[in-house]
Amino acid sequence: MLIDISENSLTIMVHRTLILVFGLLVGGVVVPTADAQPYERTVRDTLSDVPNTLAIENWQGSIAVTAWSRDSVAYAVRIVSGQAREIIEQTTIDVDSFNQRLSLASNDEQIEHRWSFGPELYGYGVVHPEVHYTVRIPASVSVVIEDEESSVDVTGLAASVQVDSEEGAVTVQDHQGTVRMDAHEGALTLTDVTGDVEVDTQEGTLDAEGLRGRLRLDTHEGHAEAAVDSLGTTTVETYEGQVQLSLPSDVGFDLSTELGEDATFQSDFTIESLQDEEGQYQGSVEGGGALLRLSSEEGRIQLRRR
Repeated sequence: MLIDISENSLTIMVHRTLILVFGLLVGGVVVPTADAQPYERTVRDTLSDVPNTLAIENWQGSIAVTAWSRDSVAYAVRIVSGQAREIIEQTTIDVDSFNQRLSLASNDEQIEHRWSFGPELYGYGVVHPEVHYTVRIPASVSVVIEDEESSVDVTGLAASVQVDSEEGAVTVQDHQGTVRMDAHEGALTLTDVTGDVEVDTQEGTLDAEGLRGRLRLDTHEGHAEAAVDSLGTTTVETYEGQVQLSLPSDVGFDLSTELGEDATFQSDFTIESLQDEEGQYQGSVEGGGALLRLSSEEGRIQLRRR
């Protein structure tokens, strides 16, 4: 009987064989297989003492914080690894309560270095698990989140929210209170926010609608689209990014721009008479109102009517 083995299949077989042999020689190797089931465990608790502030620190996985009507805080943290059971057992959730502040933090300091030949790690080092937080709190509790690349979802709060993320996807919705978002290259989403908003991103994206309050947006080279329902003092700064700001068609505001020679500015509002000799725009639009500052060196800013 003839067995037809392609060159690619033979290469894969040889590669896997070498990995298995090497693993047997050095010991402690982690070689994930296609049909391997993930290892996981869950840490959960309900606390009757409600803090003023909830702080969460994570590196990868997800964080979901939702308001509820109970006078307590409930959390469930699911730790998942497709590599080895020891990884989830060596990952702990540090819980600390001090001065009306409840802190939940993922701790991977006890994870041992190991050999691994998979997408998470190829070589010798620490294989991190995914840590998934689900937290329910009273709406009046403020939230502070520090994260690397988890997806973050905060819903239904009536207090301040601050999120510092490296490259995760962050969503804040149905919110009453201030929002502070700082992300290097993540995707940020704001929906139905009543309160002041401050967003700082290097090259990430912002998609916002239903904003009612003051807005400060600073993006170096990212892309942002923001739709405002009620305009407060607004500052938009971008070096070489693209920003589209949509305002109610009948809104009045005081416009002030600082545009570089290579910047592009387009407006649906009538502003031609406000342009000075240096190409900047200063003055009242539609009778005036909240101050709107726009600044760009090489980017593109579009001002749209809704």
